[in-house]
Amino acid sequence: MIDEKEYQYKDGVSAYQQIKGKYSISSIYARGNSIVLELKPIQDSSNWKNGYKTVW
Repeated sequence: MIDEKEYQYKDGVSAYQQIKGKYSISSIYARGNSIVLELKPIQDSSNWKNGYKTVW
């Protein structure tokens, strides 16, 4: 589920190729004979990266 929209994939490889680098898992649960992953977009912010670098 992404933004409350449900998508189904034939296998884990297909699903992984679609979400790789774009989403992180916010929750996971079983429903019927399926495993449901709720995803949220990855927020790529260079601000926290730069702040982290200056601390170290």
